Amino acid sequence: AFEVKCSVATFRVLQKAARTAGYQAKWVPGQFAHDKAEVVCGGIVGLVRSSTASFCGGMARLSPRVAAMTIRHAQWQGALRFCGVHGITEGKEGSFAQQVRAVRNYAAKHGEVTVLADWNHVPCAAWRFAGGALSRADRALKTLCEWECDCCSGSEKEADSLRGRVVGGTGGSAGEVAWTRYHTKGGWGKPTSRIDFAVELGGGPGWRLGHSVP
Repeated sequence: AFEVKCSVATFRVLQKAARTAGYQAKWVPGQFAHDKAEVVCGGIVGLVRSSTASFCGGMARLSPRVAAMTIRHAQWQGALRFCGVHGITEGKEGSFAQQVRAVRNYAAKHGEVTVLADWNHVPCAAWRFAGGALSRADRALKTLCEWECDCCSGSEKEADSLRGRVVGGTGGSAGEVAWTRYHTKGGWGKPTSRIDFAVELGGGPGWRLGHSVP
């Protein structure tokens, strides 16, 4: 799942290209106008490999830049539920707290959910290369993940625990942080943060970083 800025016409082009490559594509259009009336940003696209998986119906918008989808996979029993999230950093399009609440409510209703996200926030101060204190949005993500570490004080578990788990932990093989965002002006630069990762809620199927995504 990933965020896109496009019109219906441009999504049809993407959908055709995906089909040629062996994927099904679904789209939840964005809500926020861009530079042209027919183009909106904040949409979410979901892709599944046609040979092994299929969508169960369409995708549903849960909140600005949050979409839910249900998938059936040949090697997994039952349906797999996913949410795609592009984390909000400015209040004019809603709030990150609103996005987290939407994901929590969806998981509380449906059970096991895997959230695939460009969060734009971190659950741990060490996940920013420059460090610094956690923001309010960071703490909301920390709570959702039920992340505990030595460098950020206090337990963040809710009373109504959803058994949140970051897939792959820090992403590094020896516990080090595997960065996902870098300075790119003028070329591939230094890392800035680890803000792109998946979270399992409600137990989930036990994804590992080495698993293929349906």
